[in-house]
Amino acid sequence: MKHQMAIIGYGGMGGWHHQNVSERIPAIHVKGAYDIRQEALDKAVHNGLYAYSSVEELLADPELDLVTVATPNNFHKDLVIRCLRAGKNVISEKPVAMNAPELEEMMAAAKESGKVFSVHQNRRWDKDYAIVKKALQSGVIGEPYFIESRVQGSRGPLFGWRGYKIDGGGMLLDCLFTGGQVGGMGSILVNLAAWLSGTWFSLDMIGGAFRTICNLLPFAHAVEAVKAALTGELGAIPLHLLWVLGYAALLFFLAALLFRKKMKQ
Repeated sequence: MKHQMAIIGYGGMGGWHHQNVSERIPAIHVKGAYDIRQEALDKAVHNGLYAYSSVEELLADPELDLVTVATPNNFHKDLVIRCLRAGKNVISEKPVAMNAPELEEMMAAAKESGKVFSVHQNRRWDKDYAIVKKALQSGVIGEPYFIESRVQGSRGPLFGWRGYKIDGGGMLLDCLFTGGQVGGMGSILVNLAAWLSGTWFSLDMIGGAFRTICNLLPFAHAVEAVKAALTGELGAIPLHLLWVLGYAALLFFLAALLFRKKMKQ
């Protein structure tokens, strides 16, 4: 028996999901779509889908067990949570949320409902990244200390809702500064960097002397500063930066003293 899927947001990515799922995943049947724009609904009907008149009608459909959310980013959280609480499994487009607290709410709703909640991070299956991942796991190139990844835009300046701050998610999560950059690339690069190199974890999970020593060194504070920037906790950044800058100033001072001593010799 096939899974029955509906799409909320039948724009560029919504249409892309419809086509790719229909062509490549026989176990899933795309039944219908909902969009606030009539022209999008007309396109969905033209492509053979049922056009739901509202989100409520879509969620009330007992045949559906999977919903793909492909709306502007600032609507993801509310729609995902509504779908989960209605008993649907959910796939959300990236960036999944506007910030980390929103994602935590979505994950809590998934746990509460017992339904599957996932994010469309398709680049993890790209051949080039799969090869790099295998090379890192095998140790053939040793331990990486630096990863540089970039994607050159090809579609010109941003257009439509992606050009508005309220719909975004910030430079790191969605669109980068360059006019030719493609929307959503920030979340792709951050996700792949974490996937290839591992993600950070709280030192409180270990505790003890290890946590104390780490908190006395600049490295943990540098990571915490980055995490605070990503989650929007801007007030936590200055304290961590002071630790990092303090160590930088100390090392500079010690290096100057050593250089002076060597010069005298």
